Amino acid sequence: MIGFIFVTHTEIANETKRAVEEILKEPCQIVCIGFDASRPCQETKDKIRRALDDMKEKSGVVLLTDLFGATPSNLCKDLCVPGKIEMVAGCNLPMLLKASTANFNKSLSEVVEFLRNYGCENIRAWHSN
Repeated sequence: MIGFIFVTHTEIANETKRAVEEILKEPCQIVCIGFDASRPCQETKDKIRRALDDMKEKSGVVLLTDLFGATPSNLCKDLCVPGKIEMVAGCNLPMLLKASTANFNKSLSEVVEFLRNYGCENIRAWHSN
């Protein structure tokens, strides 16, 4: 089984997880960590490491972040290990819903690519007449 850790600015992760739980009407097993810019970056990195330590029994971990190139992603990218810990930046609600409900029978790299594609495919433009 693959573990998921969602690292974002402020409370975005917790609030998005709350939306997932509201939609699914059940608890979501994704671990959420919010980066607080008023605190040292090392505090957040330590939280991510502890969460990773708690997932040692998983077959792999996907680090989900809110914005590529921003602090949460930069803290996570240093922790990535190919095939063991990988990252998807730019996580959105459809990706989190899919991560929460899918029973992935894929390698970690395939799950990462699947979630990236799924998030992109669920961004749509609507033009009313």
